[in-house]
Amino acid sequence: MSAGQGFIALAVVILGRWQPIYVTLSALLFGFTIILRVWANQVSPGIPVDFITMVPYLVTLVAVAGFAGKVRPPAASGQPYIKG
Repeated sequence: MSAGQGFIALAVVILGRWQPIYVTLSALLFGFTIILRVWANQVSPGIPVDFITMVPYLVTLVAVAGFAGKVRPPAASGQPYIKG
């Protein structure tokens, strides 16, 4: 079970613009939100768990909705490799 991590992984690649440095930075952003979810569960028991669990996915939606329109995939994406 991936528990929605695949959706976040796609968002990392899209937000990272298929560049290794940017992908690393966006992975750190989303990793921070996942750790924030764990930390918030321990620190503030007054906040409902459902709201805390939504944080990584809300950050993912905001990031992709805000930046995905400006990103272009690589030209060879989806093309089979033919050794020449």
